[in-house]
Amino acid sequence: MGAIRPLNLRQLPFGGQASTSQIHYIGASGASNLPGGVDDRFVPSMDTNALVVTWEIINTDTTNNLYVRFGPDTGVFTVAAGQTLDNYFTLKPGVSYNFPVFDRSQQINDQKAYPDYSILLVKASAGTCDYTGVVTVWDVSDDPS
Repeated sequence: MGAIRPLNLRQLPFGGQASTSQIHYIGASGASNLPGGVDDRFVPSMDTNALVVTWEIINTDTTNNLYVRFGPDTGVFTVAAGQTLDNYFTLKPGVSYNFPVFDRSQQINDQKAYPDYSILLVKASAGTCDYTGVVTVWDVSDDPS
């Protein structure tokens, strides 16, 4: 495996509409870390073995907040209670957030054998909520070494 260089990096756009009724998973089509349900939102051209370097997501809705959570894929949005914090953050309409994930050696979950932070989970605070974004990935298939 060679060094991560601009040649190895790809920026891939994604987008969709989140609802309050279900959690939507964003990641590579066919990746082992997605549940494979009807609510998966696949990033076009993202290789199943690609490792996410950064996520940027924008709440393009004009009314509703967007709840955003990074892996793992437990599918639970925990609301703050007592001394327990939320495990998600809230994006107000028109607001974006950029999240550089941990170094590759820190994001691989040895028990699951895939990177926990290479998926994104979204849910609308009310009704539906439109979003768009860009994910920067290190695509293993581009590694020339």
